[in-house]
This record gives sequence, C-alpha cells and structure tokens, in this order.
Amino acid sequence: MEFLLEDYVRSRARSSVKATGMSARRMLERQATSALPHYDVFLSQAIRDEDLVLGVYSILTEDLGLSVFCDWLLASQADHSGTTPADAEHIRRMMLASTALIFIDSEHSKSSTWMSWEIGWFHGAKRRVCVFFRSFEARVVHTGAESS
Repeated sequence: MEFLLEDYVRSRARSSVKATGMSARRMLERQATSALPHYDVFLSQAIRDEDLVLGVYSILTEDLGLSVFCDWLLASQADHSGTTPADAEHIRRMMLASTALIFIDSEHSKSSTWMSWEIGWFHGAKRRVCVFFRSFEARVVHTGAESS
C-alpha cells in the first residue's frame, strides 16, 4: 500500500491554485455543493490549513468519487469564533449523516477544540475514523499527541 504524503497533497493543491489563478479557499468555496442527506466523509480540519484541506478534499472527491462534508465550506457558521449551540447541533447532524471521519493532523489541529470534539464524537459513536498524519517521507514514525 502506498502512503499519501503531505508533500504530494500540498503540491496537488498548489498545482490547482496555479492552474486556476484562485486561492485554495476560493477553490474550495466553488467546489462546495448544497447540503446532501448523506456524506461518505466528514472532513475534520483546521481552517488555517486550507492548502492541505484542498489537496485532501480534491483527492477524496475527484480521484475517489466520495461525497465530503467540510464544515467551513458547507456549514452556516464557518468562523467558529462566535459559535452558538445551534451551530454545534448542525455539525452533530452532519456527523450523523457521515459514514466516516478523516482527521487532518497538522500544527493547527492541536489548537482546535472542534477537531478533538469531532474525533471524540465519531469514536464514541463507534464510526470509522481515519487520521491523516503529516509526513513527508514514507518511513517517518509518527509520535502522537497522546505522548505530549
């Protein structure tokens, strides 16, 4: 099995940005569709990782044909600084409508309270969880946040 490495994901996003002349955020906004009744993947990510998110989102949707919920593309409240209980309920409903969660581990994910809640909810609901670990080489050994 081949590894999906961060440098490939980011280079894929950079190529798309260069080809379209749009920012990663603008490209993601254009790819967003109306809400679906079901998603294959709930993408748990930090908004500051937009190039990494664009690369993963493109691979999942274009290469694999999966339906993906990304909260800052499709949710009513992309800016979590003023989150309400209604916003949290909306995210919970989208998690219920999703088969699996992909957690994009990054330097920004460590400071996200939402991402830890999302992965905890999926784990508690005994649903599929995949963590996209950041690594540039196939032989990198990951030391997780649990050891910090």
